Amino acid sequence: MASKWLTGHSDSAKGSQKLWDPLDIRGMIRGDQTPPDMTAQNTFAALTRQQWDDYLRNYIPIENELINYATNPQTVQDAVMNARADVGRSFDAQQGMQARRLRGLGIDLAPDEQASVNRQTGLARSLADVSAANLTTERVQDRQQSMLGNPAPNIRSS
Repeated sequence: MASKWLTGHSDSAKGSQKLWDPLDIRGMIRGDQTPPDMTAQNTFAALTRQQWDDYLRNYIPIENELINYATNPQTVQDAVMNARADVGRSFDAQQGMQARRLRGLGIDLAPDEQASVNRQTGLARSLADVSAANLTTERVQDRQQSMLGNPAPNIRSS
């Protein structure tokens, strides 16, 4: 029996026929003439294919969104427009609160006082708008570079 496994041939009357790889230890131990069970390999292959399909279905769309975010120059412009809109809304809300507070106290500003308040508010609004645009541009570009694996050096003095 051992010679059959070592040679990989059968001693039957049909002649010499190759069974499988003569170095298959499992076959030698079992002593049967059927190929070794492949269910573990088939199960592992099916599991690997299923994981790959899950990756393609679940993660590729997310990766594509991240790639688009990191490489699209419109991303910075959209973020700056949103930041500027936020600054405008917050200053509009602040002006409304100030007007309600003055009306609640029964105070009316003189035209020159109102002009001064408008100048100060306009200057603060402009500075906040520029600052929001600059900081947003810097942060979004840093985030994009970081996502691409090229983080910006930390040389800021803030």
